[in-house]
Amino acid sequence: MKRRDFLQKTAIAVGACADLLATRGPSEATNTHVCPERPSRDQRAEKILITSAHARISQLLAAELSHAYCVRLTGPADVAVEHEFTKNKLDHDESTRSLVQDVTAIVHVAQPLTDAEEMERIDYRTRCTYNLLRAAVEERVRHLVYLSSLHVLTSYDEALEVDEDWQPLPTIASAGLSDHLGEYT
Repeated sequence: MKRRDFLQKTAIAVGACADLLATRGPSEATNTHVCPERPSRDQRAEKILITSAHARISQLLAAELSHAYCVRLTGPADVAVEHEFTKNKLDHDESTRSLVQDVTAIVHVAQPLTDAEEMERIDYRTRCTYNLLRAAVEERVRHLVYLSSLHVLTSYDEALEVDEDWQPLPTIASAGLSDHLGEYT
C-alpha cells in the first residue's frame, strides 16, 4: 500500500474516532480495560500495543481500535487513559520484551513527550524505536505500523506536488530530523 493511501485511510479512521469522542464523550466511546470478544479459533481478541500514550492520536486510535481489539497503551510517563496502560521507557531490557509479549500488532506513534529536548526526541525515535523493534522480533510480533510526520518533506518548494516516492530532505534545524532518523531506524 502506498503511503498516501495509508495516510488517507488513517485520516478517515482518526476523523471518525474524533467524531465519536465528540458525540459520545470519552467514557462512552471507550471500553475501560475490557477486551472485546471476537470469533476466532481460540476465542480471544487480538492484542494491539500503541506507544506514546500521552499523545492525543494514540488515545484516539485506542478508542477506535478497542471495539475490535484488546488495546494496551504504553509511554515513558504515567498517563490517565481509559485502556490498559503500562509505563515503559522502551529501554533495551526485559520490560520492553514483556511489553510486547502476546501482542499481534504494534502502532508505534513515536511521539516524544511534549517537553522533550531535541536530543531526547532523537533518542526516543531512534534508540527506543530500535529497542521496540528488537523486542517485537524476539516475540514474533507480526505487524508494526510506524507513524511519522510530513515534516521530513518541508524542504521542498510548496508549489511541488510531493508524493510518497519523494525522498525526505530533513535539515538539522527542522523538527523533521528526529522523524527522519526514526523512519530510518
